[in-house]
Amino acid sequence: MRIPILILSVLLAGCATPYQEMGALGGVSTAQTGNDTFRISSRTNAYTDPAAAQDFVLMKAAETALKHGATHFAIIDETDVTRTDYAVASGVAMRFRSPGQDKNIRIFSLKPGQKPPPNSYVAEDTIRFVSPRLKTPQRYGMPPG
Repeated sequence: MRIPILILSVLLAGCATPYQEMGALGGVSTAQTGNDTFRISSRTNAYTDPAAAQDFVLMKAAETALKHGATHFAIIDETDVTRTDYAVASGVAMRFRSPGQDKNIRIFSLKPGQKPPPNSYVAEDTIRFVSPRLKTPQRYGMPPG
């Protein structure tokens, strides 16, 4: 009984949510909430490392800032929207935690010499440092999908 569940778990471990626009397998989305504010949402499946869900949001925030002509973004607030689901297979109960993050951000550009506010990020730097992790799932301790 435990062997089929173990085999299924190993096979599905490679099915982590990739960095993509929100779809059936999860992903990341952006909703504009004001002239310079956005809600970035990440929803992943139970086979995705929570650090990946956080990186999805940071990457999308940086991309959003650059797309709208800004150089920086600041996190205004954030919510952990991780879900816990349960399933029973062959009489064995299994718990699945699906990481999720919602962050509200403000985008802006700084004048030369101007200091960034707390909790702010340089969009280009964020992309440079986060992007390699999204392209190689092994960095999250997962096999490639």
